[in-house]
Amino acid sequence: MSLIKKDYIQMLNEFGLTTLQAKIYLILLQLERADVKAVARSANLARQEIYRVMPSLLRLGLAQKIVSKPLQYEATPLDEGLMILLQTKKEKVDELEQEKKWLIENLQITHNRAGPNEDDPQLIVFNETSIWFSLYRKIIERTRETIDILLPVITVPSRFHLLWKEAEEYLTAGQPLKIRLIIQLSNCVDQPPKSITKHNFFVTKCLKEAIPFGMHIYDRKEFTMSISAKNGLPSLWSNNPNMVIVAQNNFEYLWNKAKKIDAIEKQIVVS
Repeated sequence: MSLIKKDYIQMLNEFGLTTLQAKIYLILLQLERADVKAVARSANLARQEIYRVMPSLLRLGLAQKIVSKPLQYEATPLDEGLMILLQTKKEKVDELEQEKKWLIENLQITHNRAGPNEDDPQLIVFNETSIWFSLYRKIIERTRETIDILLPVITVPSRFHLLWKEAEEYLTAGQPLKIRLIIQLSNCVDQPPKSITKHNFFVTKCLKEAIPFGMHIYDRKEFTMSISAKNGLPSLWSNNPNMVIVAQNNFEYLWNKAKKIDAIEKQIVVS
């Protein structure tokens, strides 16, 4: 079985190897022990490329030099090699943590960016997950009364489950938060946890027709909306009053069309 597959090389890229390093390491694993000529032939590369890359594999501990005629190389077993690469990545992260602290302490740069401000009308498109999460938490923290949610038939993303956790925290703190959720009928199995829905502050309805996009409206003042048919990102945020009105009116229209889950279940039983 050939080990030189695109998927394997991409996985080794994630561990920190370049494409050439990954390819030559996989060749060595497959050959067990070989000279430069054999490696070059198996990898379909010029010998000069092997001579150029092999020292880096030796430094990383992924290969050993066997003194013989001709000179040969032997691959470190895959489990040991991956442990070495993983440890290298961890050490690099630790180094970056220290450098981050040093930069923060020594550059003395101050800024007042606190994310989108609900008092400053604007529209922003987010493409990066970590930035989206940061915005999401800020919005949840300043939400005081209502959240209206439109959820399409997709696998419920982890950030959506975070909403249930945040909602429980509000409930525990006595915050009078009201959440309305609209989901498609075929997606009713993807409801929030029962620990959430048992509370009277959470109402879920189902639509029979497809829901084309996801949307969250917070306190009728700001909203987020997915603008991709495949997943939650990129996502749009806006507190523009006119856009909020359009979003809220769309939600109210769908809310009036939708039915509570228990009503739909009774309808199914009767039919």
